[in-house]
Amino acid sequence: MVPRAVQTPPPPAVADAGDEPQDARVVKEILHSVGLKEGDYEPAVVQQFLMLAYRYASGVLVNALAYADHAGRGASLEVDDVRLAIRSNATFLPQLSGRESTIEMARSRNIIPLPKYNTPLGSVSLPPDQDMLLRPNDQCLHHLKPRDNVEETKNEDDDEICNPEATCNNEGKKW
Repeated sequence: MVPRAVQTPPPPAVADAGDEPQDARVVKEILHSVGLKEGDYEPAVVQQFLMLAYRYASGVLVNALAYADHAGRGASLEVDDVRLAIRSNATFLPQLSGRESTIEMARSRNIIPLPKYNTPLGSVSLPPDQDMLLRPNDQCLHHLKPRDNVEETKNEDDDEICNPEATCNNEGKKW
């Protein structure tokens, strides 16, 4: 089963508060529960949260349908398919660490002082010579030395003996 493209929900018609969708009311209640009042956020914030929820839920359902199809059940969804789809989405999303753990990692990393470079004022500080890639590198240049003992090989096409460093087959090409 090929997953269907995830579509964005159609924008709700502008109406008074009594006609707003239940999902919009739920998002507003979530915003109120974290301490934001009606005037503390733009109305587009509610719409953004609705689009996020729609995309996430439809993505999970598309994955769950693919898992059900792979299990041979066609379009018959089970709870395990949805749970597996949620778990697979969670494994691909990066896990953000908390503020305290980030501060602790920064403290442990900042214990090591940076190396001090003595560069004159106004000049560009460059890394040490061993770390620079701008110096000549003898390992990249390969010079072939002529061989003293040249082995003769037999050409399969013309049944003639060819020297690998000489021209063959009268085509003027070097071997």
